[in-house]
Amino acid sequence: IRHFTKVLVSPEVPGLWNLCTGNFQPLIDAGAFCKSVNPPTLPVLHLENSRIAVAGNRASHQYDIVTPDNYYPLFSYYTDEGRQRWVTALDSKYPYVASTAQSVAASLDIAFVPAKPELRYDVAQAKEMTIDGDLPEWSYEGDLNLHKWARAQPLQFNFGKDWGIFYALASSNQLYLALTAPDSTVPVGDGKIEIAFGKNRLSIARAAGGEVKVELEGKKLADVEAKWQALAKAPDDAGAAGATMLPGFGLELARPRNSHALQSAMEASLSRNANGVQARYPVDGDFVITMDGVRVVGEARVDISSKDQALEVVDVSAGTVFGIPSWNRKKKDANHNLTASFPVDSTSWTPTTLTFRAKADTTITIKFRGPHKTVNGKTEKIWVGYDSVSLDGASLANGDFSKTSGGMPAGWQFWKDTDSGDQAVYITEGGAGDGGPWIKLWHNCPAVQNIKVKGGKTLVLKLSARAIAE
Repeated sequence: IRHFTKVLVSPEVPGLWNLCTGNFQPLIDAGAFCKSVNPPTLPVLHLENSRIAVAGNRASHQYDIVTPDNYYPLFSYYTDEGRQRWVTALDSKYPYVASTAQSVAASLDIAFVPAKPELRYDVAQAKEMTIDGDLPEWSYEGDLNLHKWARAQPLQFNFGKDWGIFYALASSNQLYLALTAPDSTVPVGDGKIEIAFGKNRLSIARAAGGEVKVELEGKKLADVEAKWQALAKAPDDAGAAGATMLPGFGLELARPRNSHALQSAMEASLSRNANGVQARYPVDGDFVITMDGVRVVGEARVDISSKDQALEVVDVSAGTVFGIPSWNRKKKDANHNLTASFPVDSTSWTPTTLTFRAKADTTITIKFRGPHKTVNGKTEKIWVGYDSVSLDGASLANGDFSKTSGGMPAGWQFWKDTDSGDQAVYITEGGAGDGGPWIKLWHNCPAVQNIKVKGGKTLVLKLSARAIAE
């Protein structure tokens, strides 16, 4: 869902072109577009093998600045056996959108047939957030020029007669979730709502005094900030149903993004247990939450070295660079070192396979680290997560990081950065590709393991990594 300041029409559709050029103001007034300070909220429509008939210019920080390519399709059409078929994603829950759709349909003698598309929720990039239970920063209310806040997509859900609106935003290091609903949807002290997305299941309950109890898989969370408060008025996103929102509440929570196993696209659902009655949304199936709009892109790096023997690359996964590092090529023992790097992002774990061998029996040192980038002579702290490490052809200890000694994974050395004192962080819940523990680190605080290998024997190192939003 986007905000638009202008509606554009295609001259390739004569009836629609004539309608909008001849009667543009009545069409706009019918939609009540000019009766609100904020631009209208319209769904974005994407349809393969179709042509755009109507598009909306997206709002900029200043409403009067619109670039030619800054638009999104609202109505599309395609030809089927000589007939023109139209498709729209306009939502009848919003009266100003519905009236515009009906005006276009009536003028062109188009009949829109409701369909059940895949319900998709795109998480947007957060800006300034305050966790207090007051939700204006989720919907631009109070930020008329769109400078401070980001527009979260409102997802209206229902549990029979009870209903509410769900929101999600994310920054580089935080995941934000919000709900607004009538009190009956999640009663204080006698109701909870579960938000499931991918491998994450957050249970949320309201307590007295604006407190919120948040659990993950039945365990109370200490790293969450949450608050609720009573609604003074219904939010604009409630539309015509606003009167039924009161008395109601707004609820917000924030949790470190790295504490969740976030994927690019995740099946999701909302379920509610109140007064002993259970309900689910959607009733059948799931909706899809996507994180593509807020992903963090980075680079993983693996160093492999031997003090006394040459190392040779045999094979490597597509997309991974593996060989003698450029900073070591002029040295006499340059072939004693190999470095691998590959792109990663924060929405999913990226696997890679490094195949190599040593010329003769030796001990190799494997280091997992972040990329080496400097600002004013200082190495940047670019964190990378590692998981699911295995080595065929030699014995690598504790590649899944499940065994511990002194609170850290056994079999590994975790070097400290001499300036900051930073060391790799061991994470026991949430975020791992296989659901188990994992580690995160940056260039100056690598995870290290020394391994004895046989000369000439092919070694296959497998691992997964992802970028970390900090």
